[in-house]
Amino acid sequence: MIFIYNLIQLSLAVVLSPALVLWVVLRPKYRGRVWRRLAPAGLASLDGLAPGPRIWVHALSVGEVRSAAGLIAALRRRFPGHRIVLSLATASGEAFARRELSTGVDAIVPFPLDFLPAVRLWFSRIDPEIYVQVETDFWPNFLHVLSRRTTRAVLVNGRISARSGAGYGVLRFFFARLFSVWDAVCVASRDDAAAFAALGVRPERIHVTGNLKFEGAGEPAAGKGGLAGGLFGAREGEKMFLAASTHDGEEEIVLDAFSRLRRRWPGLFLVIAPRDPGRGRAVADMACAAGFSVARRSLGENGTEADVFVLDTIGELAGLFPRAWAAFIGGSLVPVRGHNPLEAAGCGVPALFGPSMEDFSGVAEGLSACGGGFEVRDADGISAIAESWLADPAARDRAGEAARGFVRRHKGVADRVAAVCAGGGE
Repeated sequence: MIFIYNLIQLSLAVVLSPALVLWVVLRPKYRGRVWRRLAPAGLASLDGLAPGPRIWVHALSVGEVRSAAGLIAALRRRFPGHRIVLSLATASGEAFARRELSTGVDAIVPFPLDFLPAVRLWFSRIDPEIYVQVETDFWPNFLHVLSRRTTRAVLVNGRISARSGAGYGVLRFFFARLFSVWDAVCVASRDDAAAFAALGVRPERIHVTGNLKFEGAGEPAAGKGGLAGGLFGAREGEKMFLAASTHDGEEEIVLDAFSRLRRRWPGLFLVIAPRDPGRGRAVADMACAAGFSVARRSLGENGTEADVFVLDTIGELAGLFPRAWAAFIGGSLVPVRGHNPLEAAGCGVPALFGPSMEDFSGVAEGLSACGGGFEVRDADGISAIAESWLADPAARDRAGEAARGFVRRHKGVADRVAAVCAGGGE
């Protein structure tokens, strides 16, 4: 099957090469990066790396880097003599890692494109004793090469959605062989464990270690200075309502709820952080049309007096959660499967989210059960809960403490995963 995969890949590359070259040349974000993911130039940061055994940690993008930070620290403690190489698949993830983790790892490299020569080159140069992949970013050639090495392979925060599971199931005979490469699969829940077992991963290799995203939630350094202190330090007496990682169709609902709240509670301002920063202008236009004064972070505009501040940049959202009074978690009022509410909860900020939280179903259920998270379905729901907290601040504080306590009870995942990486149990 891997032969057929590469034959199809090569055929498509030849046929589509003119269009692919033009596409890369015309898109600056890919122009240099594609080459760095194929050629030795992408591995330049390995030059001069001190000798010693190596651990290769791979994280897809910004969210996975945040999850990986605590694990990297735990790996440092357990493997003090190893060099840690971190790879990222996206430019934003690599930029964030260089800014936040440059002193925590020994080298940062782009993840290779799934062409067999590139994958072989990356493995030969990094030569890892242990390979740790944070969440699911499966590529056939990569798994094929990994399966032919003695490298210990550990999948962390492994999760297979119902849709992906159905797709993998159709070609189970193919994917079962590729998934067998993992010496250990660390998952958040028993449901996740069952999903991997159904795809042929041997049960003794599956470890229920918990969700790694708990580990970095509510870190005390988050939010000190920077955007929260600089732009919003002068608004100390006002309450920030944070709409995080929103998608098209959600901002209108949030703005509707905010409009209702502002009529009675003028000491409230709104920060909207669209999941796609490229939608910043569209979100700002919506807020202007709703009658609000607006500022945009990407334009360097001052957010100290605006009714609505649009955070249309990458890597700054986490620093705002400690400053927030309440947070709405996007991707949940539209069928996107929800985003991570733990960054809010870990900072003692109660989270509101819609019914589409499939990617964080266990977290959403746990927060709802303890009183630290609340499901809403529309502007009425958002405004009703926020109104109750504005009228009774103690109720909001209790909800925030319940959310913080929920996160604290689930800490320790990174150390359990590091133990599995070393060949121990959970």
